[in-house]
Amino acid sequence: MRLRLTNGPLAGLELEAECHGVELLIKLRSHELQACRHAFGSASELESMLSQQFDRPVLIEVIDANSPAK
Repeated sequence: MRLRLTNGPLAGLELEAECHGVELLIKLRSHELQACRHAFGSASELESMLSQQFDRPVLIEVIDANSPAK
């Protein structure tokens, strides 16, 4: 699943979610990493919260969309 936010404080944020067996991988790609980190907190805290909520391992990858290596 792939989503792109088009308005609000996180406009432009791209979210991609993939299941690999029981594990859920969520990639957050943002041009504004500071705003993303401010909204979601640390990736490890978000992983822990989502793992409990979804009852499966969750990995969060935060990607700088300004970086040449995408």
